[in-house]
Amino acid sequence: MAFGLKNKLTLARYMAPWSGDNAPDCPEMWTEIAGAKVQVFGDSGALLIIGPGLHFLGPDDLRLRRVAKILAASGFLVFAPYVEDYLQLKVTKSALQQFDSVCNDIHQKYATPATILAFSFGSLLALKTAATSPKAVKRMILFGGLTDFLDVMNYSVYGFSQIDRSAPTIDKLNRGASYINYAPYSGKKNVAALQAAWLEFCRTVWNRDYHNDETVKLIGEQIAGNLPASYRKFFMQGAGLLPPEPGIIETMKTTDMEWAQPWRYAQGVSCDVTLIHSSTDNVVPAGHALKMHELLTNSSTHIMGSFAHAGRNKLGLGQWLGEIQTMAAVVKKMTPQSEASNVILKP
Repeated sequence: MAFGLKNKLTLARYMAPWSGDNAPDCPEMWTEIAGAKVQVFGDSGALLIIGPGLHFLGPDDLRLRRVAKILAASGFLVFAPYVEDYLQLKVTKSALQQFDSVCNDIHQKYATPATILAFSFGSLLALKTAATSPKAVKRMILFGGLTDFLDVMNYSVYGFSQIDRSAPTIDKLNRGASYINYAPYSGKKNVAALQAAWLEFCRTVWNRDYHNDETVKLIGEQIAGNLPASYRKFFMQGAGLLPPEPGIIETMKTTDMEWAQPWRYAQGVSCDVTLIHSSTDNVVPAGHALKMHELLTNSSTHIMGSFAHAGRNKLGLGQWLGEIQTMAAVVKKMTPQSEASNVILKP
């Protein structure tokens, strides 16, 4: 079977929305690159580096691991770095530099550019590296990526996106991550204690099907009880359990936040970029993909209904024809081009 066809069929088999949660087996190992812990999937193939989103599990997230295994079985040698500040749900200059260093070290070691597959806030890492280290990046695939950091913050906190005014109702359980990044600008003295409390809240409620608001409130109140009394209301606001205070985004706009803005790096990106986004994304609205497409010089955009920001949606029969056509285009974009770009894992 031809190289490209085999890989396309493997991708289609496991990435299709109806495929379930199973994944193919592949070799796995840990290594260290540029001082960062990195999990490697596969032992040969075209280079691919995963840009993780803000999540305390990093490459230990079962969803990310499943994708990495599928890609390894589809002809890629996959590197999934643990970006330390992203594990703490913090968007920092250090996080951008750490990811950039990992990508450059991989490029130096293998003397060939890599595909970067980035999820959500991982798109910021990917765009920064592609703009500042273009020789290290062959192409990018951005899933659920953002264009404007402060717009996503505003959407998370207040439920409104200037970029996508038709965005769905927000997932309030994600607000804690926004407040973790707002806390340094809030004027509060014990920022670390607040950030640790929101991180604990997110660890407790994320990736779980909490349909009972009262249960989530009890969890929040229990964590808030460990904070000084003067911080408890602020914590509950950040947990999405009380209405937020006004002026948060205005406060952040007065600081130097351009380094955290994906749009800043877009004009410096010359490689091919595939933008994939869920039409129902309630963390980063789909309008961000359309806006990023306008800013990039070489990109394609695919809006899908069968995937959510962190899961899957159910579609009616009438919706599947267009979805399958879009999926076919996405699979084509994600498939390694030829065996000529393959490398063998080096110790």
